[in-house]
Amino acid sequence: PPADGRTSQVNPATPIGSPFGWHDTNGAAGAEVTITQGNNVQAYTDTDANNTPDAGSSPDGGAGLVFDFPLDLTLAPSGYRPAAVTNLFYWNNVQHDVLYQYGFDEVAGNFQVNNYGNGGLGNDSVQAEAQDGSSTNNANFATPADGSRPRMQMFIWTAPTPDKDGDLDNGIILHEYGHGVSNRLTGGPANVGCLGNSEQMGEGWSDWMTVYFTALSSHTATTNRGVGTYALNQPINGQGIRPAPYNTDLGANSFTYTNLPTVAVPHGVGFVWNTMLWEMYWALVTEHGFDSDLYTGTGGNNLAMQLVIDGMKIQPCSPGFVDGRDAILQADVALTGGANQCLIWEAFAKRGLGFGASQGSSGSAAD
Repeated sequence: PPADGRTSQVNPATPIGSPFGWHDTNGAAGAEVTITQGNNVQAYTDTDANNTPDAGSSPDGGAGLVFDFPLDLTLAPSGYRPAAVTNLFYWNNVQHDVLYQYGFDEVAGNFQVNNYGNGGLGNDSVQAEAQDGSSTNNANFATPADGSRPRMQMFIWTAPTPDKDGDLDNGIILHEYGHGVSNRLTGGPANVGCLGNSEQMGEGWSDWMTVYFTALSSHTATTNRGVGTYALNQPINGQGIRPAPYNTDLGANSFTYTNLPTVAVPHGVGFVWNTMLWEMYWALVTEHGFDSDLYTGTGGNNLAMQLVIDGMKIQPCSPGFVDGRDAILQADVALTGGANQCLIWEAFAKRGLGFGASQGSSGSAAD
């Protein structure tokens, strides 16, 4: 409940990630605007695909900043645009605020208009384009260097009837934002061209964001987790758009490093990488527990996110799987003194990336 699946979130901005709220840009108390625009993201529709906001398409929450708009899912997506744009605005801000806690901050190249004197380059909030008219059945995220604005384009999915709106598939939003994170962190925020090689794991880190942020305390290691289940009109435990669901059961997901030459570049490559990350996630959750507080929690899930973010900062430009594994191991040594080395090694080894794994050239997924 309620029937449309939504809940109301009250004052969701966090004082660390967004100290002046989501609608600030000047660093002083009080919102500068009352629409879906602020320091971290500007959300609107771009149905004519001209890369500028459709007139009046950023819904207005009024003086009280109350963004509560009707959502009738029996209608075509054109019938509930304010609700869709609100959801897109919400998730971009949540992901910004959560990841700020783990080190995707101003110096690391995060997306903000005003960096509040904390370093890095500003004026690069996300341009989040709902119901973008340039394509269907997909989404994308373009990431320029720190100081230039990225663009997230969310599309309509046409397979079901009525069409599904990608702006209501939280996992796809999280996935696309993840591309901005991995591109800014790998090689540093001024060098966003480090994830163009064949064995790079960008799609995997983006899938990681999907399954991490949407994990529930009721899930187990063998709960099927998919990407794009809403867009494809699948149940929440459906396979989604990948070759198998994310699941530590080899019967449900048998993919290992051995499969890399046979999967598509880059999505299949990323799928195999996140299959490995998901093994590590559950090894750490089993050892340290699950904490539903994604901001400042102390569970194994929080630790896993910290290691993934730190690993992206440590690894070289044009990384391969061995590079990514070694960076996570190094991150654990720096963070915990290596308390989780065995767990991490065993998780990767289960999926073929153990001590004897050979990367070959990170420019090839076939060697």
